[in-house]
Amino acid sequence: MTSTLCSPTHEEFGSEQADAPDGAVFVPDAEAQMLENIQVHCPYCGEDFDTVLDCSAGSQHYIEDCAVCCHPIEFQAEVDGDGNLITLTTRREDD
Repeated sequence: MTSTLCSPTHEEFGSEQADAPDGAVFVPDAEAQMLENIQVHCPYCGEDFDTVLDCSAGSQHYIEDCAVCCHPIEFQAEVDGDGNLITLTTRREDD
């Protein structure tokens, strides 16, 4: 069985969870497939940056700061019942 290293979490992933250095956990690949690495274009500074979307949470609306200029960006993610990302919309918080 293979595993993927991801961000720290307090959720249990059954008996297959194993602690790693610095508080990270190893997550089985089935869980890691729900994490989408996406590149986002900042509506403030115009720079692109990478972020991760957790599709296991379903469709969602949230605010994340730009990794370049730190302005708040509104994210609207539409996820289907199988955890596949359908659309991701970003916009300025002040729009």
